[in-house]
Amino acid sequence: MFANFKRIEGMTDNQDDMIESFRQGLNVVAVGSAGTGKTYVAMALGLEAIADGRAKKIVLIRSAVATRDIGFLPGTEAEKMAVYEQAFSGIVNELLGRGDAYALLKQKGIIEFHSSSFLRGNTWKNCVVIADEIQNFTPHEMNTIMTRAGEGTTYVMCGDIKQSDLGKAKSGFWLLDTVARRMPDFFDTITFTRNDIVRSEFVKEWIIACEDHSDFYNT
Repeated sequence: MFANFKRIEGMTDNQDDMIESFRQGLNVVAVGSAGTGKTYVAMALGLEAIADGRAKKIVLIRSAVATRDIGFLPGTEAEKMAVYEQAFSGIVNELLGRGDAYALLKQKGIIEFHSSSFLRGNTWKNCVVIADEIQNFTPHEMNTIMTRAGEGTTYVMCGDIKQSDLGKAKSGFWLLDTVARRMPDFFDTITFTRNDIVRSEFVKEWIIACEDHSDFYNT
């Protein structure tokens, strides 16, 4: 499965810092501009930990807002959730060099995917927990996620407060940011800026233009 695994190197200084902090055993809070590779790097680090025997499982958690409205979508819970796994599955398939890699790892129990709305009762041991779109977790959901950690579990929390669907005042991002900065022995918070955007030149220029001239990015 991991024969063709592509170990990554950072494309920016902040990506380098994210990689190094994780490898040192810190929980990582990666926040900032879209298109900076936060989720991609997080997924690569999770797979690296599995490949090297430092973790037994990757737990993926997706933002609350979309899943909170999940009842409006047709199908079973698993079918409803599948659309929110697409970003993760694409990254895993690319990093492992096979189109069925994500599905196989889920089948083997090496990857789990959860909505942030359904986490009570879980205890994660020897896991890498990757939470995406953290700006859309409520404070209660954020607290629930962070208190699931058993021994040997490391968090990588990714998001961009400028893309919050809850409104900044209601986002659990602020709980995580405040507490993480008070626990420097356990966390490293890395703030990505528009200078770190690697998705494409178009996305970089779009975000720069929005930040410079749009109220949307400055509220």
